[in-house]
Amino acid sequence: MNALFNLAILKMNKSAQSIGTVGDKPIEITNALTLSSDAQSYLQAAKILNKKSIKELSKPIYFLTLRSIELLFKSIMKLKEGISTQELKDLYGHNLAKLMDRCIEKKYVVISKESMKMIKAISKYYDDKHFEYTRLEDMSLYHSNYYISIAEKITKQISKICNEIGTLRYI
Repeated sequence: MNALFNLAILKMNKSAQSIGTVGDKPIEITNALTLSSDAQSYLQAAKILNKKSIKELSKPIYFLTLRSIELLFKSIMKLKEGISTQELKDLYGHNLAKLMDRCIEKKYVVISKESMKMIKAISKYYDDKHFEYTRLEDMSLYHSNYYISIAEKITKQISKICNEIGTLRYI
């Protein structure tokens, strides 16, 4: 799917940056698909590292997976709401729980109660940059495989959203 988003971005010309509006806000398709493509790259890197099963790689695996989830939620919000990058920064920062709550509240994604619980549990650590500056031993975490699975499920839902609003017509 990453290649699909990259192709869509590469084949769009400058005049096709907005594919319409949500209310009075233009949908910045290039930016939304770039976020989604970046999310796929982070997720692929996490999966490659995860296959190595080396304990020292735990922090990068969590970080990459959670960054993927953050970018997926932000991409969905850009596609569905036309929200700007600045608004995303101001309203949500890197707070996974807030991003997830918005996407669920608006019915943009369907996430199991267990997955919601897991994202809420790790959101504070991620938002406070614990995966960049502290030791994992200080945290109580679900295994990274669970978060990778969540990211993969959200990715499938993004594909449906893109098909709904016709963003893949640029390919």
